[in-house]
Amino acid sequence: MRPPLSHVPPNPRSCVPSLIQKRRKVEGYETRSRRAPPPPPLQMDNTGSTKGVVAIVGCGLGLGGAIAAKFASEGYTIAAMARSQESLDAVKDSLAKVGSAKHGFYALDATIKAEVDAAFEKIASELGAASVLVYNVSDDVKGLRTTVLEIAPEDFLASFNRNCLGALLCTQAVLPRMIAAEGTVSNAKGAAKKGTILYTSATSAFRSTAKSAQVACAKAALRMLSQAVAKEHGKQGVHAVHIRMDCTFESPRNEKMFTAGGMGEMCEKLA
Repeated sequence: MRPPLSHVPPNPRSCVPSLIQKRRKVEGYETRSRRAPPPPPLQMDNTGSTKGVVAIVGCGLGLGGAIAAKFASEGYTIAAMARSQESLDAVKDSLAKVGSAKHGFYALDATIKAEVDAAFEKIASELGAASVLVYNVSDDVKGLRTTVLEIAPEDFLASFNRNCLGALLCTQAVLPRMIAAEGTVSNAKGAAKKGTILYTSATSAFRSTAKSAQVACAKAALRMLSQAVAKEHGKQGVHAVHIRMDCTFESPRNEKMFTAGGMGEMCEKLA
């Protein structure tokens, strides 16, 4: 038989809420609620945008351009960055349809430190310091079709530089200004959120497959970089995220790749 309720010893955990309330009274807490204080009103920056500047590295006709359009529709100012002026011109046309906010367009090679530093200095002076960085640099299709024995050292290094070195250089360019910013949104602990860094990646960052060693090594390094940034600067209000894209996007680049590989008809049948 179960013992009477009066004989059942109290659960120590059930005492925790009351102990917390008593401690708060002793320590002079003004409220028992754990809710975060309401965020302060959004601040206007020098661009007239209420949400800040988003720098997108690898901003062309594909995922980068779609990210730019989404942020722009939410009221952000876009700093579009790409290697070719052709990509930037295409994004400029698409952003013109979203709204009238001021945007900037910057051609650079993300693997060259001097170009990266100069571009972000220009962004800060023309648009304002970036509060969001999206590093969205894709790899060469060749990196997904080469066996371990076929990988050329120069191709391996170039892939690493595009995927990880460039991410490091861009991160180093935006972090000091993010950390120095006052921040506008408070979390439950009262810490100001100062910036966000998003690294777009792939499943190969977690596991490799045949003929993908070159890309997988580079993406795995990118994942490790994102974790280090999160651990080092999370308490300073900088949110770093490695985003695994476990899919293939419909884009001009992928369309050409599938057509060249004889996969166009197969994709149409699957659709």
